[in-house]
Amino acid sequence: MAETEVPPPPPEVAEPRSDHAVELAGITKRFPGVVANRDISLRVRRGEVHALCGENAPASPR
Repeated sequence: MAETEVPPPPPEVAEPRSDHAVELAGITKRFPGVVANRDISLRVRRGEVHALCGENAPASPR
């Protein structure tokens, strides 16, 4: 009788790799004629609450 391999647990059951729920690094956002953000990094620890605020303008010219 052949041995059966046991698959790894699904991600929602696996142990977390760090204490960060979200980690972003090196993010840049460009629009025609402007760099809105350059090389942004963000780490949010598990249990923390954050808000990102900024201008909210339509993309079409007026």
